[in-house]
Amino acid sequence: MQIKKILFTLMLLCGYATANEFASLTSFQAKFKQTITDDANNTIAYFGQVLFKKPNFSKWSYKDPVEKDIFINGKSVTIIDADLEQVIQTTLAKQINLIDILQKAKKKAKDKYKAQFLDTSFDIKTQKGVISSVEYFDELENKVTLSFSKQKSNLNISNSEFLFNIPADYERIDQ
Repeated sequence: MQIKKILFTLMLLCGYATANEFASLTSFQAKFKQTITDDANNTIAYFGQVLFKKPNFSKWSYKDPVEKDIFINGKSVTIIDADLEQVIQTTLAKQINLIDILQKAKKKAKDKYKAQFLDTSFDIKTQKGVISSVEYFDELENKVTLSFSKQKSNLNISNSEFLFNIPADYERIDQ
């Protein structure tokens, strides 16, 4: 009986040693500022709101300087661009599960984590246990920084938040 207790305690300690602040994350909602900086130090900023929900839902709503919604459900991506009156629908080669990526992040320093997805490395910063920013380099070697505010985690977000309506008069592009 004593050995079982010791083994159980060791298993718990091992679990805590490998767990990170995102281990119990099931959903995330926040306002965001996305800055993209090129190698000449030119920067553009976008603003909006983001929702993630396990197992594989995400919605990025860009509000300024463009109005665009990006819905991701597993491998399926739908981009609704109000400014262009256009809808792009595509299928990804590999499913993107943002919460799983966060949960696999490795702690590098206090409030700093690193996550890997495909060929991209993500630097994640937290503040008081809440995601404050994510930074990475895109396929064009632009530095992308997502800064979050008004963050809320583990909300009961309805799946209906990830449904979309395509206006009948929008141009449709399937890729």
